[in-house]
Amino acid sequence: MTNWLPLLLALFLTLLAGPALAVGQQEARLPPASDELRAEVRKGLEAARAGDDEEALEHLTRALDARDLRDLPQPVRARLHGARAGALLRLGRDDKALLDFHRAIRLDATDPEGWYGRGAIRAALGESEKALEDLAEAIRLNPRFGRAYRTRARLLADLSRFGEARLDLDQAVALDPDDAALHRERGLLRLVMADYAGAVDDFTEQARRDRRSLEPLLNRGRAQFYLGDFTAAAADFSAALERDPEAATAEVWLRLAEARAGLAAPDKTVTSAGDAWPAPVLDLLAGRIGEDRLLALAEEGGRAGGAARFAEAQYFLGQWDLIAGRPDQAERRFRLALQNERQDAAAHQGARAALGRLNAGQSRPDLRAYLKATPESAAGRSAPPSTSP
Repeated sequence: MTNWLPLLLALFLTLLAGPALAVGQQEARLPPASDELRAEVRKGLEAARAGDDEEALEHLTRALDARDLRDLPQPVRARLHGARAGALLRLGRDDKALLDFHRAIRLDATDPEGWYGRGAIRAALGESEKALEDLAEAIRLNPRFGRAYRTRARLLADLSRFGEARLDLDQAVALDPDDAALHRERGLLRLVMADYAGAVDDFTEQARRDRRSLEPLLNRGRAQFYLGDFTAAAADFSAALERDPEAATAEVWLRLAEARAGLAAPDKTVTSAGDAWPAPVLDLLAGRIGEDRLLALAEEGGRAGGAARFAEAQYFLGQWDLIAGRPDQAERRFRLALQNERQDAAAHQGARAALGRLNAGQSRPDLRAYLKATPESAAGRSAPPSTSP
């Protein structure tokens, strides 16, 4: 979670050599450490780099318990606590890791890494407000701290504070515009915020940097679909299928996009793709199964999976109704999809976009009021947003 190792290695080399070390605005000379302490630090760091966290924990604990530890400058001791916290985190011992970050901050409150580490753990433990305070302090100490902006954005999104999350992701992207994963995260957040044009831009940037994965093509295709640009959406889904001809999700969306764009009739072009969800939707479009069978197959995912698939089935049935010229029936389906899905899921986003288009003649606040009044949709929240199309 916190990248202490490079700094610790540099500090350890300085400790071995004994030259002056800048601490804040002053120069402090590292005193010579005992051979025992130096050996424990070295072994702990080497074990951490090798991924042996149990051994790293053992040696770093011995170093922190050494009698001459207090002879070292406080920033060095703070980073040793941070390094041990990292090992504890990877071993799933969050509570003990949190204690080490408390100690690190007490020893050196000017280091943004300590505040970041504690904030990230607090976020994982559900202490949202305390986590936000720590992350804000990390950013105050280092306004170019990209990881802190990104972690805070995820937490804010989890709290449904999407506008604030977007601002933090904007900062993170500005600091590292070539990071494809950052564009992906911001694109997914924009889908949640119904900023479909912005999502297209971000997924385009992701696709430029990731030319092998299906994900940016699928996500950009969905954003195009929600915008009503079905031809562009079909092009993205077709490109995704070229990368993986067995991708049933891409084929379902492709057939829907082609039908909505008037490029092809589903019952003429769809072939069976097996029973794995969402492949049965292709059988629905081809007329091989009906609504009841699709819903039955959707419910086979168990209680949790079945609820999500039920929402997806309702969304796809709504699109099927639109293709068949049944907008009233489609609207009912989309409302059912909204009531059973998370805001970060494709069925929820697609249903919201479809209702927005169906109700284009009505005032937008009416749709927002409906969404706000739906307990299930108000409860749906996530960070980072799901990539499941």
